[in-house]
Amino acid sequence: MRWLWAAGGLLLVAVGVGVALVGLERADQVASVVGACAGVAGLAVSLVGLRRPARREQPPAGPPASGRTVTNTIENSVVHGPAIQIGSVDGNAESDERDR
Repeated sequence: MRWLWAAGGLLLVAVGVGVALVGLERADQVASVVGACAGVAGLAVSLVGLRRPARREQPPAGPPASGRTVTNTIENSVVHGPAIQIGSVDGNAESDERDR
């Protein structure tokens, strides 16, 4: 993270030196051109984003292919958070997640 702060500080110093070397009026002109280019690039990115089709939601799953009915139950348990059911478990099943 320190390198990010150092790079930002270095960039700030470089911009200050650049403005001092070319003069305020010329720096203003350059900044206008850079800003216009950034605006056109942002417009292009937004248009590309609009052209991409939105993700469609998956339809709900129907009955199992075998035609059997599936019933999931949890009994004699205290559940804190989501309960992921994995089928039959003999004995006690422990979750990797601890109480938060």
